[in-house]
Amino acid sequence: MTSPPVRDRLWLDTLFAAHAGALTAYATRRVPLHDVDDVLAEVFAAAWQHRDRVPDPALPWLYRTASHVVLHTWRSRDRARRLAARLHAEPATEVDDHADRVAGNLDDTAEVLAALAALTDRDAEVLRLSTWEELDTDELAYVLG
Repeated sequence: MTSPPVRDRLWLDTLFAAHAGALTAYATRRVPLHDVDDVLAEVFAAAWQHRDRVPDPALPWLYRTASHVVLHTWRSRDRARRLAARLHAEPATEVDDHADRVAGNLDDTAEVLAALAALTDRDAEVLRLSTWEELDTDELAYVLG
């Protein structure tokens, strides 16, 4: 009784060297050029994942796997197109214009920063810690030493 062939990295490298050209040509005729490398990668990833079930010769199995990957690629593209069409068909929801409120907040912020700049560094830090960080007097005393 003979033992099954070893399916290691060398096996995968040999499989790739022997069949990548044929599978690249196969994929090039069936998917957009920018998807060809992805198809090839998925086919050989599947070969590695299922290496104990890849027959010898492997090329027919690789073609069958490639056909599944190609179909999956087109189904994914079709789903993406349908989703884009559905999103495009939905009416855009109106968003309230908050520009005036934002501008007012920016003005308020500028005033606060100007007031802080007029204080001593220590007083400004006390104000920031008590207001922004919400520290109580004991915590302020600890932080400020």
